[in-house]
Amino acid sequence: MSKEQVYDDEIAPLLLKAAKIAQEHEIPFLAVAEWEPGKIGRTQAGGLGGVEMVLTIAAAHADGNIDSLVMGMARRAKTVGHNSVVLAMLEQDRP
Repeated sequence: MSKEQVYDDEIAPLLLKAAKIAQEHEIPFLAVAEWEPGKIGRTQAGGLGGVEMVLTIAAAHADGNIDSLVMGMARRAKTVGHNSVVLAMLEQDRP
């Protein structure tokens, strides 16, 4: 059995069960599994949560692309504000 098949048949159903429990109790939940480089499965439920969870979710959805991660966080910072020195520097460099 391949690692992807193990994920699909054994791991994903367990993560789905955990995600449903998290959703019922409004607990932000994210699980990421990689069965080979670049091949991942994500299970997410329960909303965004605090800044730590927002960062974790953004990183998981960036698929290893740092530009995507930084741009996503910059978009969010425009909406909710931030205290990031790096984002402030990037804002100053924009025309």
